[in-house]
Amino acid sequence: MDSPRCAGNRVPAVSALSVLADRLRKATSREVVLEAEEGVDAGLGQVAVVNLLQAAREGTSNALRHGGATRVLWRLTRSGDRVRLSILDDGKGFVVTEEALRKGGGLTNLRQRAESLGGGVRVESQPGGPTEVHFEISIQG
Repeated sequence: MDSPRCAGNRVPAVSALSVLADRLRKATSREVVLEAEEGVDAGLGQVAVVNLLQAAREGTSNALRHGGATRVLWRLTRSGDRVRLSILDDGKGFVVTEEALRKGGGLTNLRQRAESLGGGVRVESQPGGPTEVHFEISIQG
């Protein structure tokens, strides 16, 4: 699936995530919802936007494929020079251990992406419950 684009190949993160959410809803017949703070993507460079899109795509893929989720919520927030994409799902959950986080290629990819932009990833989950993946980066990357 191609990344959303606009003139000059630059697109604000909220617009790009909105387009991606719509495409994923159509492709998977699952509910994918975006919530974003006003002005959250101001000053974000294209590298940050691309990595947010990839994180949303990877996190949603994991939720649908491994967690059996029927609904995924993306919440984009900002605090100072940090932007966080939280991916919350209604799937079956799992026990969060260092081994589980290393074993999954998707979570490893998310962590590497975040760390390359001065951030990190935090995962909260439990068997039978929802999973939350928090992908945070520095806007200065």
